[in-house]
Amino acid sequence: MRLDNFLMGGGGPVQENPTLSSEAKEKALKFEGNEAFKKFSLSFQICSDEFGKVKNDSVQTAELTKRLDVLSQHFADCLVRLSPRKKFTSKEASEEVQFENGELAKKIVEEILEDCKKGKFDEQTLLTKLIINPGADYFLSAFEVETGDKKNKDAGFVNLFGPVSYFFDQDAENPEERVMIHINVPKESEKDLFVENLKKAFHLLAKQLEGNLSKVKTVGMASWLLNPDNFGPELDRIFGKDLEIEELHDHGNLVQFTGLEDIRRYALIYNERNLKDYLTKSDKEKDPFVGNININREDFLKRFAV
Repeated sequence: MRLDNFLMGGGGPVQENPTLSSEAKEKALKFEGNEAFKKFSLSFQICSDEFGKVKNDSVQTAELTKRLDVLSQHFADCLVRLSPRKKFTSKEASEEVQFENGELAKKIVEEILEDCKKGKFDEQTLLTKLIINPGADYFLSAFEVETGDKKNKDAGFVNLFGPVSYFFDQDAENPEERVMIHINVPKESEKDLFVENLKKAFHLLAKQLEGNLSKVKTVGMASWLLNPDNFGPELDRIFGKDLEIEELHDHGNLVQFTGLEDIRRYALIYNERNLKDYLTKSDKEKDPFVGNININREDFLKRFAV
């Protein structure tokens, strides 16, 4: 049964729907004010617009449908896998809740994507499906973690400044000797200062390398933001022009890199250009660029110590 059947008042802005409780409308405001949700919603709109462009071409429609089916899991993962783990009495209980919310997320995404395939995406419909769903709080927490409004302590993230945090690389032979940089979706108020905030965060990390992180030998970062073609000037302002950026792939040097799919999900859902390329370019060109840097301790201090 489609979730639309629950929308007895149906249609129009959520805040004007008389069938929704004040609690549901309050949750709607939290979703609408979250930058990660805005980008999540925009991604559906882009998919809908692209379908509208090829609706009279059966070959292109078939190819776009195939790619959208792959994206479906990425959208669902944004609602579930990024959520902070709650304190459960057992691993089984945690996995059960994760599974239940995962199934709810898939159902919502599948129904919204059906609207996209008709070129009829509506953000208010997406919002209503989320706030009336039993997993609403769980889904909201995913976006709050992604913008840094809620800390994912179980994942080991340590905030530095603004949208920037770090964590110890558990895949490294000695995790305490390698930290990885993580960048949240910046808030609207942070966007104009994004480069400066990153530099401030790295200055703070350099200070910690000289203090409580004295065992750290390498600072790493794997991100779709490390794309010289898209963000060359910004990267030069942050790191200088001599930084070596390696492109990560599905093979070779990535045998041990378990986070590539997560990074690609961020790249597609949270960046308009990457998503449009994925939907419209050839198979060889559609996957987003994911860059990787490794800066040894001495070099990092040279670049960022004040």
